[in-house]
Amino acid sequence: MTDAAHATDVGTDAPSPPPDADMVRIPGGEFRMGSDDHYPEEAPAHRVRVDGFWMDRFTVTNARFKAFVKDTGHVTMAERTPKAEDYPRAKPEMLVPASSVFRQPSHRVDLRNQ
Repeated sequence: MTDAAHATDVGTDAPSPPPDADMVRIPGGEFRMGSDDHYPEEAPAHRVRVDGFWMDRFTVTNARFKAFVKDTGHVTMAERTPKAEDYPRAKPEMLVPASSVFRQPSHRVDLRNQ
């Protein structure tokens, strides 16, 4: 559950000019992160404050991301092993580098299947 509609920029300084002409400012704010009702590693639900930041206006292509990784040596979250202290109740065998790929099913799915 987020309170993004009520988020306000939390920085005390005025935002700097955009790093690139095709970027837009996303205001900072607070939101509720986690859940007390689902997976243990998501608990406890708690309020988080995020500073404002700049985001590309358009989708980043694979080619641009590849160039960024080459230029900076960036390692994505999907390539990093999660830290146990960040997920205190997670099963150790689940703390592995990972990512998700979503594909549209070819058939109707019962969304009540929880």
